[in-house]
Amino acid sequence: MFHNRPPAISREPRRIPMQDHNSDDRLHDHLLNIIAVSAGMLGVCLTAVGLIGVIKATAKIETLCDEILAATSFIYLGAAIISFVALRTPLRKRAIGLAFLVDVLFCLGLILTAVACGLLVMIVL
Repeated sequence: MFHNRPPAISREPRRIPMQDHNSDDRLHDHLLNIIAVSAGMLGVCLTAVGLIGVIKATAKIETLCDEILAATSFIYLGAAIISFVALRTPLRKRAIGLAFLVDVLFCLGLILTAVACGLLVMIVL
C-alpha cells in the first residue's frame, strides 16, 4: 500500500529564475538578444525622429518627442555596446555586472520610448 507521506523538504536555496546566473549559455543568449533588440529599437527611434520632423514641417507643431527619441536612441546604442563588451569579457563576474547595467539601460530606453509615444499621441490627437 502507498502511504501518504509529506514531500521531503529540500535544503537547497530557492532560486529566482531570471536571477540564476549559473548557466553561461543563458547569460550569453540574454546578451545576444539585448544586442539584437537594442539595434532594432535604435532603428525605430531614428525612423520616428525622421517622421516627426516631417510632421513638424507640414503641420507647424512643436514637440519634444524627437529630442526624447534621439536621446533614447543613444541609450539603446549604449545598451548594445555594453552588451557586446559583456559578451567579449573573459571575466564572468564582470559580465554579470555589465548584464545588469545593460538591463537597466534597456528598461530606461523602453520607458523613454513610451513617454515619447504618449506625448506624440497627445499632440496629434
